[in-house]
Amino acid sequence: MPRQVSTSRAAEIATFLARCWSAQRNVRVSFGQSSRNTGDVIYTEPMESLSGRPFDRYRQMRANIWLSATKRRLGSRGLSSDHAFGFVLNALEVRHAELVGLREWRGMAGEVIFNYAFQWTYRPILNAVYGKPRIAEAFLQSFLFDDIKGEITEHQLESVGRACKIAKGAVGDAAGGNRDAMNGSVPQILEELELDPFATIPIAFPWSRPDIAMNPDDVKKSITKISGAVGAPKDAANAETADSSVRGEYESLLGVRTDAGQAVHDGISTPPAEDADISPIYDYDLIWRLKTKFRDWKSKWREARAAFGDEFDAESYIEDPASPFFVDSRSESSADLMMLLDHSSSIAAVQTKYKKATLALCEVLAQLSTRFSVYAFSTSEKSVVCWEIKRASQKWDVVCARRLAQIAANGSTPLAQVYSTMRPVLDAERPETLLTMTDGEPSDAYAVRSFVRRMRKTGTRMAALGLGADVLQATGIAENLKGLGYERVLAVSRLGDIPSKVLQVLGE
Repeated sequence: MPRQVSTSRAAEIATFLARCWSAQRNVRVSFGQSSRNTGDVIYTEPMESLSGRPFDRYRQMRANIWLSATKRRLGSRGLSSDHAFGFVLNALEVRHAELVGLREWRGMAGEVIFNYAFQWTYRPILNAVYGKPRIAEAFLQSFLFDDIKGEITEHQLESVGRACKIAKGAVGDAAGGNRDAMNGSVPQILEELELDPFATIPIAFPWSRPDIAMNPDDVKKSITKISGAVGAPKDAANAETADSSVRGEYESLLGVRTDAGQAVHDGISTPPAEDADISPIYDYDLIWRLKTKFRDWKSKWREARAAFGDEFDAESYIEDPASPFFVDSRSESSADLMMLLDHSSSIAAVQTKYKKATLALCEVLAQLSTRFSVYAFSTSEKSVVCWEIKRASQKWDVVCARRLAQIAANGSTPLAQVYSTMRPVLDAERPETLLTMTDGEPSDAYAVRSFVRRMRKTGTRMAALGLGADVLQATGIAENLKGLGYERVLAVSRLGDIPSKVLQVLGE
C-alpha cells in the first residue's frame, strides 16, 4: 500500500520553502482553490488535485510555491484574471518572476521545465474556448509556452504574434530594472488582441487536471515540446529526473527514514533527519543579507576595503580609518571545504545562535556552488560522538538542516580523538581546507599539533575559528590555536560574524 503524505507535514515543508524563497519570515502556505494570495498567506493547489504520480505532484506543488514566493519577493501585483487586463498582466508577472528568480535559484531550472510540461497539458484546446476568451488564451499559451493548442484564424495568429513581441520586450525591460514597463505594455497588448481591458475572461480551467493520466514517456514528450519556451531554461535537459535534494524532501514528507542513525564510519553517524523543527535556527534576514553580499563571488569578483580607491565609504572610515575606500578585487575562493563544528557543553547556552550562523553559512556556500561538507562533534559518557550533517558529495537541503538542528551540545573538547575518528572521512573526501570551529582548548595539545602537521604535509590547509563570549576570550582562544600549528586562525565573539569570517578564509 503506498504511503500517504501528511497534509500538516506538507504544509510545514511548503511554508519553510516559501519563507526561503520569498525572504519573508511570516509567510505561510495554505492549500486551497484560491488564486489570489492575501496578507501573509500563499494559496496553492493541494497535491491531490494535481496529476501524475505522487512524486510528480510534489514537484509541481513545489514549483508553484517557488513561483508564488518569488512573485511575492519581487512585489508582483496580484490582479484577478477574470478580466482581460489582469489576465494579461498576470501572464507577464509569471514570466518576469521566472526570469529574475532563476538568476538567484538556478537549481530550480529543471523543476520549472518539469512543471511547464504538466501545465502545458492542463491548458485547454482553443477550439473549445469561444468568443473573446479564445484569443486571450491563445496569447497566454503562445507567450508562456511558445506554442498554441488547437486552431485560430490567421488574423488572430498575427495579432497574438505582435502581442507576444510587445510582452517579451516589456518583461525584458522589467527584468533589467524597469518594473513599470509591464504595466505600461498591457494596453498595447490588449489593443493588438482587440480586447477591452474590462472584458470578462471566464476560462475556468485551473492549472491542474487530476483526471489526466501521464506516464514518464508522456512527461518527456511534453518537456521536449515546451523546451523552447522563453521562461524554460534550456540548460535543464534532464528535467524529468529530479535532483536528489528534492527527492530527499519528498521522502521526508513520507516519513521515510533513509539514513536515520546510520553509521558512516566507526564513531560517525547521521542523526535522524525528518522530525526536527528547523525554524528556530533559520535566520532569514541573516541568510538574505549574506547571499546579497556574496552574490558576486560566483563571478569571482567582490568588493574589498583599501587605503585608496574610487568609492569612499563614510561608515568604513569610522570603523577603519586606514581603509575607507571600496575597490573591486578578484576572489579565488576555495572550491573544497570541510567544516568541523564543536558542540561541547560550553556551546549549550548559545547553540541556537551558533546553528543559525552555521546554517546561514551553508546556504551561502550552496549558492556559491562550493564543494563543502559539514560534521559536528561532542562527547557522551566520555566517548567521542561525531555527526555527519552533510557529506561533500551531497547537496545542502532541508534534510541537512534538520540534522544540524537535532545535535545537542554536550561534553568536552577532545579534539585529538575527534581528528582520529574523522580520519577515514578526511582520507575519503580529501578537502583542500579543513576548518575547525571551537570555543575550548584541546585536552591533548601535542596530539592535535602532530595531526595538524601531518595534514598540512598531505596538502590540506588547516584553519581554525576560535569562538569566545567576548573579544578578549575569543582572542585568547585564537592565540592558543595558533600555537597548535594551524595555517589560518580567526577569532569571533559575535556568532553572527561566523559566515563572513569563513568566507574570508575561502577568498584568500
